[in-house]
Amino acid sequence: MNLRVETADDHDAVLELLRVAFNADNVIALVEAIRAAGDAVPELELVAEDEGEVVGCVMFSHVGFESTEDDGSHRLLALTPLAVHPSRRRQGIGGALVRLGLRMAAERGERAVIVEGLPRYYPQFGFEIASSHGIEKPDERIPDAAFMVANLTPDRPYPRGKVVYPDYYYEVGAVGPSEASDSCAHSHSDVT
Repeated sequence: MNLRVETADDHDAVLELLRVAFNADNVIALVEAIRAAGDAVPELELVAEDEGEVVGCVMFSHVGFESTEDDGSHRLLALTPLAVHPSRRRQGIGGALVRLGLRMAAERGERAVIVEGLPRYYPQFGFEIASSHGIEKPDERIPDAAFMVANLTPDRPYPRGKVVYPDYYYEVGAVGPSEASDSCAHSHSDVT
């Protein structure tokens, strides 16, 4: 298994993986909108490759942040989507991608990462309920327990304020639980 930064040659394979993993057009539309807006962090678009096949991927991108502090913070990283091919789930691929991405984000000097996802999955990586740290979710449709944050700067307190999703999150229907599930389906496929 090779974990590495995604290249332009991987884009089609990643989109196909998302199609298979989520079976939801809004996830692919969200990824394309993130890239088109320039909000993706290319160094934090990661893939898991096995024998030349992309079997997992994770994307980190910037979202708005209305800080209640005077520290100049106006954006945070968002982890979405995280996907693993259905035939390769429950093998630790998703976890390895998340851990690598968080480590690389911290090395870049990013302050925190938010995720809209499964409360039973993300705490193992240091994610905690965002509201308990003074971070407001961008939309009331998002369950409080599903909106989490990981602080990447342990020597500094969590930033305080409100996350603001770009308009395209709403345009593609990627806010809050999916119609088929009570989980926030755009952030992850079933990777546990």
